[in-house]
Amino acid sequence: MIYFDNRLYYINVGTLSRTGMIVVCFKKIFPVFLVLVVEEVNADNRDSTRLALMLIHAIIFGLMWIKFSCNTGLIIISAGSTPNPSFNRLLTMNRMKSNKGKIMKIAVTGGAASGKSFVCRRLSEKGVTVISLDDVSRDLMRPGTAVFRRVVHVFGQAVLRADGTLDRPALRQQITGSPESRRRLESIVQPAILNEMNRLIRESEAREEPYVVVEVPLLFELGMEQQFDVSILVAVDQDTQVMRLVQRDGVSETDARRLMDLQMPLGEKMARADIVIDNSSSSDILYGEVDRLLANAFKK
Repeated sequence: MIYFDNRLYYINVGTLSRTGMIVVCFKKIFPVFLVLVVEEVNADNRDSTRLALMLIHAIIFGLMWIKFSCNTGLIIISAGSTPNPSFNRLLTMNRMKSNKGKIMKIAVTGGAASGKSFVCRRLSEKGVTVISLDDVSRDLMRPGTAVFRRVVHVFGQAVLRADGTLDRPALRQQITGSPESRRRLESIVQPAILNEMNRLIRESEAREEPYVVVEVPLLFELGMEQQFDVSILVAVDQDTQVMRLVQRDGVSETDARRLMDLQMPLGEKMARADIVIDNSSSSDILYGEVDRLLANAFKK
């Protein structure tokens, strides 16, 4: 816990991987310091002691990029005590509340069995429009659709059930063992998913809704974060994630870990997300965090 500049910070950097920490250092420390230096130079203040103090400030708050917000209980990503929007498209509560006249597009992401669907369900229960790209994908791959026919053509009859519908576990097993197969599937499915997602967002805009939430399982892996104003990552430690996958999908621990290996490491996603919600405990605690987010950020 750090008290600085009349603000209380709860710091947690233990879950960052080495790669994630490098990403944080290069993407966050240097921009923060650059902003501070430019501001001082523009103000014609070149006092070496003050510049040195600003460097220390930038290093401390750059390295300790991930902090728990004492007001919301969420891990809020920000650059130091005064984030600069020209360098960071990061979430602040004021930014979300003052987004008048334009729909705020919010992406919710997370690894398999991380709990992102629980977060989206809670948001939906509270009246926020939620678009699930998993649901969109299922609709697009119903028997008879163009996407369904292409998937069967590429992956064969082995990915079909006896009733002629798509056997998603069988398809998943094929792509977890082959990066090339995964890329081929994405090339078939992703363009259609994006078209449908954008259509649904336009419908929300036509209804003049202030927010729309899109559940995007592979937000960072597919480089889709630039299409959204805010990204929310639902995070859970790897062992818990494996246990949930085994229980939920009935897969072996080996298959669960193979699936996770296809996804971006958690530390890297945390460094890129605007908000990280920790889902290592119970669903009641998770719902409480979502409710606090709603109360602080989504209220008009």
